[in-house]
Amino acid sequence: MTKTSVDRLFPPRQPEPAPGCVVCSHLDQQRMQARVDGDLSKVSDCNVRMRGHTHHTAPKPL
Repeated sequence: MTKTSVDRLFPPRQPEPAPGCVVCSHLDQQRMQARVDGDLSKVSDCNVRMRGHTHHTAPKPL
C-alpha cells in the first residue's frame, strides 16, 4: 500500500482575484457563473488560469 499525503485528498484553495485587476475580475465572474451552471470543469479551469495570472505568480517585492 502506498502512502498518500493528506493534502492530495483535498482540492487546492481557490485563488482570490487581485484587487483592481480586470483579468482577475473577469475570471472570477466566469468562475461564479460556471459554479451556478454546475460546470465544475470550467470552475477548475478558471482557478488554474487565475493562479497562472501574473498577479498570483510574480514575486513579492522585498
